[in-house]
Amino acid sequence: MPIPVPHLYLSFSGLPRWLIHSLHSRFIKWVFFNKWMATLLILALPPVNKNIYAQDTYTAQEKEVIIQNAVTLESITTDSTDIKMLAGKVVLLQGDVIFECDSAVVFYRNNTFDAFGHIHINQHDTLHIYGNEFSYSGDDRIAIMKGDVLLEDCSAKAKSDRLDYYLNQDLAILLDNVHITDQKVKVETDSLRYFTKTKRAYLFGKNKYTGEDGNVLESSVMEYDFLTQSGNYEGRGRIINDNTIIESDKAIFDEVQKKTVFLGNVAINDPDYQLITPHLTYYTETEKAFFEGETRIDKDSTIIKSNTGWYDKKNKIISLGGGAVVLSKEQNIKADSIYFDDAKGMGYCFSNVEIEDTLNKSLITSHYIHFISNTDYMLATENPLLRNVSREGDTLYLLADTLTSTGDGKKSPRKINAYANVWMHRPDFQGLCDSLYYSSADSMFRFFRKPVLWLDSTQLSADTIFFHVPHNKPESIRLLENAMVISWLEQDVFNQLKGRYIQGLFAQNKIRQMNVDSLAESIYFAQDKNKAYLGANRSLSASMQINFKEGKAEKVKFYDHPKAEFTPMRQVNITGFRLLGFRWLQELRPLGLTDMKTKRKEKRNAILFLEPDPTLEPLDKAKEAPALPLVPEAGTKDSDNPIKNGKLKMGGGG
Repeated sequence: MPIPVPHLYLSFSGLPRWLIHSLHSRFIKWVFFNKWMATLLILALPPVNKNIYAQDTYTAQEKEVIIQNAVTLESITTDSTDIKMLAGKVVLLQGDVIFECDSAVVFYRNNTFDAFGHIHINQHDTLHIYGNEFSYSGDDRIAIMKGDVLLEDCSAKAKSDRLDYYLNQDLAILLDNVHITDQKVKVETDSLRYFTKTKRAYLFGKNKYTGEDGNVLESSVMEYDFLTQSGNYEGRGRIINDNTIIESDKAIFDEVQKKTVFLGNVAINDPDYQLITPHLTYYTETEKAFFEGETRIDKDSTIIKSNTGWYDKKNKIISLGGGAVVLSKEQNIKADSIYFDDAKGMGYCFSNVEIEDTLNKSLITSHYIHFISNTDYMLATENPLLRNVSREGDTLYLLADTLTSTGDGKKSPRKINAYANVWMHRPDFQGLCDSLYYSSADSMFRFFRKPVLWLDSTQLSADTIFFHVPHNKPESIRLLENAMVISWLEQDVFNQLKGRYIQGLFAQNKIRQMNVDSLAESIYFAQDKNKAYLGANRSLSASMQINFKEGKAEKVKFYDHPKAEFTPMRQVNITGFRLLGFRWLQELRPLGLTDMKTKRKEKRNAILFLEPDPTLEPLDKAKEAPALPLVPEAGTKDSDNPIKNGKLKMGGGG
């Protein structure tokens, strides 16, 4: 239990301090000439005022104050008083404690004395106390010293205006303008309780602790161990490390490890950032901060939230865990953990990652994302998903094994690469391929390795597809190598278009024209005005152009020695009337995000291994549908051919 600081204005003799001081000065000048006056004053002394502050474990002989040396000595003795007045190289002893001073007044009956001038207390030859005025109670073993007080031992050196020393408890209480140092740390305080054996110090009032590295710690209540060079504080304190200020309700600090643990309402105020957390461990030498609990960091215009992590100020590295959130003007990041090297501009996100691009209205989710901030590069693996919302409110979903993104779409074009087992869904079109590339510079989707796209009731496939969608609206599409377009009319009835290259043009999100180049083949079902099927027309030419109206083929042009074959509907084998390479892949078409995830998992890389339907035969070999002449037979009138007489209506949707 702490010992109360006595409010001492009286000496242990019971006389007021000013009177003792006056007696001492007068004694030095005229005590030998005014003996009778000194005797009268001593007879007037009041009873002894005893204050016991420590447990008494010493014998009467050990408590006795012994005069070892003095140049002059004057004794005043009465029935109730025995006073010795000493001057010149005074040395007093009590047990293992040596008292030295210029002069002293010893009250033998009370076993107390007052000392003056160049006072030196030597205990065990390990503790030294210096001062100008001194009162001592031998029975209580309590010393009170004033005036330029200095305490020195093997661990510390302390200065103050006043000192109360309890020898029984090895406790020194320093008051007013207190400074203490061990050559490594410096302490300034209003009041200090220092246990000379354990080397522990308790500070009260306005406390300032300066570490070996120059860091300053301030608080109203502090404890410090000079042996272990560690301590703690309570009552809202702070540490100042260069331009960094850390505040908390409590703290435990270790000078050897250069480590401080802050507890309760911790706040870091730094020119580069501000941090609030309930628990922080800070290493002053490395400037690393480890935080636990609900933490918020404000850096420039960015807000960071986390439940655990650390920040390395010197190397500008931050690691966040326990569910991290990074909010900025143009980007928001969520993940179970985030690592970011600001010096390199490089970061990593792990588990349940979400990166939202508020500028481009896109969101990437994954379980691993690597990003480089100065190039806006991003690599996402482990089930990445891209969501992008157009200005019209349509949402594009893109799944792949790997996604990369560069550019911000503002200062530089945004470019997206998707690799392996790529699936995508948007309300107006869907698709899958092995790999994909998109650039905002030309608003072009590039699909590679047997891509398949669906637009309304139309399926498009080729070795490579370029799809131009400026302002999120289809404008043109190019199918390169082994191109095929299939339009569903009704069950088992399909319009078909095939060629080496196919180019499509759009108007108001509908196909308005198709141009087929190099070995153009087609099958179109003709309908009358009541939409009844008249038959199927198969054509072959070097190139072909088809114009559409309201999504339906209206006019066909053939170039370079076209050949055509019209089969009346009664002779058409619906299920076998197909172009070679025909494959209707409606079972793969993603109908929404959930459906796309399921199909992608079950039918991984399905398109890479697709082959033409083995049940199909070339039309000229189909048994159920005998081939008609590609040119009219002799005697056949043009009026009997819907293509020639202009009555042919081409069914199908685009």
